[in-house]
Amino acid sequence: MPHINYTAVVTMVNSSLLNTNNWNCETVLCSTGSLLPDDLGPNATDSYTGQHLGPEAIIIPTIFALIFIVGVIGNGTLVRIVIMDPSMRSVPNIFIASLAMGDLLLLLVFVPFNAITYMTTSWPLGEGMCKVINCVQVASTGVSVFTLTALSADRYQAIVNPINKKATDMVQRTYTVALLVWVISIMLGIPTLVLATLVEYENLDGTTVTYCQAIPMGMTVTIQLHTALMFVFLYLVPLAIISVYYVLIAIKLIGSTKRTIGESLRNENKQLRARKRVAKVVLVFVLIFGICWLPYHIFNMMLFFSKDTRYMETYGILFLKFLGTIMAYANSCVNPLALYFLSNTFKSYYNKYILCCFVKNKPRNGPAKEYRNNSSFKRSPSRTLTRLTQRTMVYSV
Repeated sequence: MPHINYTAVVTMVNSSLLNTNNWNCETVLCSTGSLLPDDLGPNATDSYTGQHLGPEAIIIPTIFALIFIVGVIGNGTLVRIVIMDPSMRSVPNIFIASLAMGDLLLLLVFVPFNAITYMTTSWPLGEGMCKVINCVQVASTGVSVFTLTALSADRYQAIVNPINKKATDMVQRTYTVALLVWVISIMLGIPTLVLATLVEYENLDGTTVTYCQAIPMGMTVTIQLHTALMFVFLYLVPLAIISVYYVLIAIKLIGSTKRTIGESLRNENKQLRARKRVAKVVLVFVLIFGICWLPYHIFNMMLFFSKDTRYMETYGILFLKFLGTIMAYANSCVNPLALYFLSNTFKSYYNKYILCCFVKNKPRNGPAKEYRNNSSFKRSPSRTLTRLTQRTMVYSV
């Protein structure tokens, strides 16, 4: 593979903050051509003759294909479960289904087209798709992190400050919050939809390369502001709010373990245990999101705010770019896998719809019956117990 003038590329990225030589399309999440130069550092050659496809043109799309298949099947099945079975439309399940829909949007719109760009040396999809997939990436990220924040707030409300409301009222409020999350997330993606554009560069060998840029060249301050705002409002602030909620939940649960469990508290503690299980599921989702998106944000902050370009001339930064890309996408497919191992209810549904040919000894009465049993959704002559079990259903997963 001919040498690439990587030092020149780094200098251009640092000086004008362009999404060039694969820094494009929301920086890390959309690439064209090879990022693997034959020689880096002080020995880098100046004989740059154009874009070239490297081994990542096969490796990265293959990984994307695996993420796409697992994510679409898992999230699609999750959404189907909540939509088709009325008994599964609890408050946390509605939020989880909304989260899965956001992941599906990213997987269906963003991942296939991004995989194509890794296999070409120039952006092949036109300006319209450049705008759409940049907007989708921001909107999908917003849906994920804001839904996780809403789920954490719901767990706080259910465990620390439970309120006595009708199940129908709680579900209606949940639908409203989920819709609001989508509206806000789409609005956050509109600036990128407007600004994203195609830019053509002529290489030294006379060939022309087209790049998809989330923000046009020359808008240095705008690019830095956009990167910082995405990091703060789509990562730091939501995770900080979620952390506060879970600290308060932990304090409440520690205090509840010191109480004497009498006959009159058995039903209450059963409900609390059900809510604790959901809180654990949400916490795992949050940890997955935080871990998966951290390399992406680190890469962007290093790329657009560091004045020292020497570290950009190493394979380490290339590895961080690919790691950030893969892990950000992987976040959209791992939640259904986590739910399979954390929730017996969803596990039974996944066994029924996906693993039916491999899993034997399925529940005789089906997943819906198991869900009602796990959620204490049973008939009782006592009005108090009926209200209790309704609230358990609303707050169970």
